[in-house]
Amino acid sequence: MTQEQYLARKHLKELLATLIDDGYQCIGPQVRDGAIIYAPLESIDQLPWGISDRQQPGAYQLTSAAAARAGQESTAQQANPARRAFNWSVPATSIKALLFAPTEPLWCARPDALGNLVFHQVLPEPQRIALFGVRPCDLRAIEIQDKVFLAGPYVDIRYQARRSELFVIALNCTRSGDLCFCVATGGSPEAERGYDLALTELDKGYLIQFGSAQGRGVLDRLNTRSASNAQRKVARDGQVAARRQQWQQQQAQQLPSPAACLSLLNLADHPEWDAVAERCLACGNCTQVCPTCFCHKAVEQSSLDQSQSEHSRHWDSCFSDQHSYFAGRVVRNTTQQRYRQWLTHKFASWQQQFGESGCVGCGRCISWCPAGIDVTAELARLTQQTQQTQQTQQNPKRSEETP
Repeated sequence: MTQEQYLARKHLKELLATLIDDGYQCIGPQVRDGAIIYAPLESIDQLPWGISDRQQPGAYQLTSAAAARAGQESTAQQANPARRAFNWSVPATSIKALLFAPTEPLWCARPDALGNLVFHQVLPEPQRIALFGVRPCDLRAIEIQDKVFLAGPYVDIRYQARRSELFVIALNCTRSGDLCFCVATGGSPEAERGYDLALTELDKGYLIQFGSAQGRGVLDRLNTRSASNAQRKVARDGQVAARRQQWQQQQAQQLPSPAACLSLLNLADHPEWDAVAERCLACGNCTQVCPTCFCHKAVEQSSLDQSQSEHSRHWDSCFSDQHSYFAGRVVRNTTQQRYRQWLTHKFASWQQQFGESGCVGCGRCISWCPAGIDVTAELARLTQQTQQTQQTQQNPKRSEETP
């Protein structure tokens, strides 16, 4: 870890200006239509100053700094949320759309002067993007998406083009949201890798450190000074508090271990699938807001004058009725089967494919589910017997003493 510097709040605009001067389009969190989303950022005044969020199953609400302080939401050494731009958990939207476009053409076909059909590859225009305020969970999501699109023999050249031009400013967490559970998935409130610069917000400024040569080049041009021991302590105490807050929230409901989640592959007939299917609307909200889901479909579209045909890629969801269309029929034609496919792939077969779970614990799938389905609760119900068996194997003596 590099030595942290201190950037006074009044100098934050210099970071934005430096990146713009370097040719980056800056994207950062902003309040739009009652939610925090990522959008083009031209001034630090656009950041959500003094805003906090409350997220519950099926509910998302922004609150003012005064309400946040009165409700004692802040956990970072009695921090004053009115002075902060990042006193929220995660934006409503993830950064997935900036790398894996919701819809984009792959190739087009049109006739030449002789009437012969000619195919043309369509590639995205190169664009340098700097992302402000990327939470550690979304940083891990980028790392997982890199495995999907960049690892192995078949590289997605469109994702690669966008990824290679990305400059990431991570934002360490000193407050956990109501639905955050990144720690339970192996994550941390602190960005560990994959960033160019990492910030930790304090009331009057930011601890800042670089994680790449590009990041160091930007940091060297900022008006910073060495961070004091007191400032580092406030930052570390905030991260410890964020971690502790997650464990307190999950004392009654722990996320099953990766080994227990693998048992989902053998639980196709578990009655909980029917129970959750009665509540699930199969709307696909969970897959749209998830920062790691990557299902897509191919769409063929001709121009109105029939002079050109375009082959495009569009986001899809395993909850859609056509996602499992194969050999003239829909393989998974019930909500029960579709929910089982999503949850089993995300937490079990994803481990087999990529060596880790597909969940980073951001909690978006819970807050944006219209039915308020809590994925951690569903996993606990499904894997309860497996977890009990594991505990018995780990504590055989205690099991023998139990009457």
